[in-house]
Amino acid sequence: INPFGKTLWEGTWSSGSITVNDVSKYSLLEVTVTGDIPILAYNDGSRVRVLGVTGTSSQNFFSGYFDVSGNTCTFGAIARLVHTASGNHSAAVTTWSITKIVGLVPYWGS
Repeated sequence: INPFGKTLWEGTWSSGSITVNDVSKYSLLEVTVTGDIPILAYNDGSRVRVLGVTGTSSQNFFSGYFDVSGNTCTFGAIARLVHTASGNHSAAVTTWSITKIVGLVPYWGS
């Protein structure tokens, strides 16, 4: 496999299952969500957990997951919570899609 930046899948995904070739070979992924926002994700072998923060004066907290079985990925959720500096946070918005999955760090043996 090509470590450190192989595009595994591109499209628009917000429900159901898709095929992502080689996804189970990577422990660390970059998942891009709606609006071209790249977020790191960790593959524990059965679930990919997405967690990241963007922004400066307001922080956008992204979290979510999708399940993995071989090359089949089943969408769980992607949510964003906005927190304004010295202020409050918004309600979680769950209408986000995954638009790209990139393999970053492969599993290096067992």
